[in-house]
Amino acid sequence: MNRCDLPGNTVYWNIAGGLFYPELFNLAHLLNLMNRVASEQKVQMFVYDSHQGMSWNGGRVIHRCNSSTKEDALQIVHKWNALGIGFYFVFSNHLIENRHLGDARCNYFLEHAHNPMNGVVCSSDVLCDYVKEKFPQYTVKCSVMKPYLEGKNSWKDLDYHRNLLGRYDIVVLSPRMNLDFDFISQLPTDRIELLVNEVCLKDCAFTKKHYQALNFANMTGDWDAIEATYFFCGKQHGGGRQLPNPPQMELNLDHIRALQSLGVSRFKLQGRTDSFNSGLRQSIQKFIVNPHLPEGVNLIY
Repeated sequence: MNRCDLPGNTVYWNIAGGLFYPELFNLAHLLNLMNRVASEQKVQMFVYDSHQGMSWNGGRVIHRCNSSTKEDALQIVHKWNALGIGFYFVFSNHLIENRHLGDARCNYFLEHAHNPMNGVVCSSDVLCDYVKEKFPQYTVKCSVMKPYLEGKNSWKDLDYHRNLLGRYDIVVLSPRMNLDFDFISQLPTDRIELLVNEVCLKDCAFTKKHYQALNFANMTGDWDAIEATYFFCGKQHGGGRQLPNPPQMELNLDHIRALQSLGVSRFKLQGRTDSFNSGLRQSIQKFIVNPHLPEGVNLIY
């Protein structure tokens, strides 16, 4: 069975903060118990994250200085694997070129966690090809960032996504396309992943510039650039545009069920640089814990 050929009675959740949130280990044990009594659908979790000082990192800047060494972080990856849970390295910097492939710190993780349970998130085709050649056991996932960075309307171009699926094992769609059921139904639904709790504005004109700024900061380690990413939205929106509550692109349970009826089984929760309690815990409760509890059972995660 291909790693992407998944049984229809399982839903797969890729959850942020695998290196940073010890609370997720409690969730893993909870899901194990829930799956024992679930009669219809099982829940399998993956986690994703990046360690500090990783030039290949993208989408967020990680600067948890002195929180752990790379050896400590690798042990956490091994702990996830011992529980039967795969770990995705977020190496989604679109600026990666051939000259960057020798980065010792990033290769350390690839070399020491190379097994079929784990994966790599990429935006750079150069890195994707490198991983597939040198570390073929990894699943390689196309980052949600890539379409924004490669063309004005690539995020809604069907042929563009079909081409991505010719190179990548899994492709994360732009949240702007999450409810375009006609678009989704024309793709192999077992190989796409949807970001459920996106907080960005649906009409934000600065998405591409924001991703570019984040990736530049990671690649260069320039602290002025790093600081700029943390205040990016406020400056671009003239002092700060209030985000709607609930977020415009966040899905609800009815959306999830409708997408599952199309064959979508992979979903993603973001929040790897926020406080665990600032939103990720609530998303886990809403989308993962509550819908899969037996009738009459109520647990607060």
